[in-house]
Amino acid sequence: MKQNQNVATNHQPRTNEAFLKAVSMNDSKTRDISAEAESIDAFQNAYTDRLFQQIERVQPGHYDFRLDEYNALSERSCDSFSLMISVFKLGFIKGQRAEKARVKKQLGINNDKGEVA
Repeated sequence: MKQNQNVATNHQPRTNEAFLKAVSMNDSKTRDISAEAESIDAFQNAYTDRLFQQIERVQPGHYDFRLDEYNALSERSCDSFSLMISVFKLGFIKGQRAEKARVKKQLGINNDKGEVA
């Protein structure tokens, strides 16, 4: 059945070489990884390693994830996946707050009413 679907849709499975060529055309970050990778698995491993290196370098400072936030989210989450999604969304909210604070500081605004220093 699967062979018939491939023929009917004219879809050809990607080889390692075709996959790496397609990935290398996407952006400079994946281009660097794909140049070093010899297979799809090697590419995925290198990409994952670089992703975790980026995550470990993040310094959230004042916007760090706190224990009380974790406790509140874990009580409301029915499983680890929904907890992960909630933590991601909380991080997104905190990122928006950080960007808003950065812009206000850059513009010299002291409070939410928009008063300029």
